[in-house]
Amino acid sequence: MNKIKYFFIILNLYLFNLSKKIYKCPFLNAKEYIYVHRTWLNFKVIYKVIINGYDGDLNPKFINYDYDYLFYTNNISFYLLNNNSIWHYYKIPEKITNSKLSPAKQNRCLKINAYKYLPNHYNFSIYIDGNVIIINDINLLVNQLKNKYKDINFFVPIHPDRDCIYEEAKVVLNRRKDRPKYVKPQIKKIKNDGFPEHYGLSENNILIRNHKDPNIIKFMDKWWKIIKKGSKRDQLSFLYISWKYNFTNFVFIERKLIKYYFKIIRKHKYTH
Repeated sequence: MNKIKYFFIILNLYLFNLSKKIYKCPFLNAKEYIYVHRTWLNFKVIYKVIINGYDGDLNPKFINYDYDYLFYTNNISFYLLNNNSIWHYYKIPEKITNSKLSPAKQNRCLKINAYKYLPNHYNFSIYIDGNVIIINDINLLVNQLKNKYKDINFFVPIHPDRDCIYEEAKVVLNRRKDRPKYVKPQIKKIKNDGFPEHYGLSENNILIRNHKDPNIIKFMDKWWKIIKKGSKRDQLSFLYISWKYNFTNFVFIERKLIKYYFKIIRKHKYTH
C-alpha cells in the first residue's frame, strides 16, 4: 500500500512540474534547484525585505518545503513579473511605511521585529538579506546548531573581518555607510557605558530565531529602539545591547558554516 501511495506522490510531483515548469520532482535530476516535500501548514518561515529595488528576488538553490518563503517589498509589481520565483510577495506593512522612517530603517524594522509583523502562525524564522542565497539544506544547519546549543534560540553570523564595534564604526564613517550625526553620538554613549573593545562583532545578514521567545522579543525591542533613534548599521548595536542587558541566548554561526549553507553576493544591486 505504501508503495502505491509513494508512486502517486511522485507522479503528481512530476505532472505538476510539467504543467508549471518551475518545480522539480525530488527524484529526478534537477540542474538548478533541489526540492524537499512541503507540509500543508508551515510554522517556519524564511523571509527577506527589499525596499526600492535594493536587491533582486534571488531564488534559493535548495528549497525546503517545510518553510514558507516571504518577500516583503514596496514594489510588488516589479517582482511579480518573475513567474519562476519561490517567494510569496507581501507589501511592507503600512504601519512601517507611514512611520516616516528612511528606507534602510524600514528594512531594519521588519527585519528585527519579526514577532510584530510576520503572520502570527509562524514561530520560527530565518531572515536573510537580499544578497544572500541559500545553497544547501537549511534544516541541516538548524538541526546542527540546535543539537549543539540546546537551550539557544537565536543564531547570527560572526563578522568575517572585524571583532570590534569601535573599529566597525570607523569603517562605517570612512565608507559613508551612515551619517556621522547618527554614528558618533551612539558610539560615544556606548564608550561612556564602558563597553569593551574587541568584545565581538556580528554580521546580521542572517538571523535564525525562535522569534516568539519572550527573551528574544525583549532583546529585539531594545535593539530596535537604539537603531530607530541612532545608526541604521545594526552591527553597531547588537553586541552592545546583548552586553548591556546580559542577553546570552544567542550564539555566533561560524564562517565555515555560513560559506557552506549560504552564498553572499558582496556587491548589492543598488545602494541607499
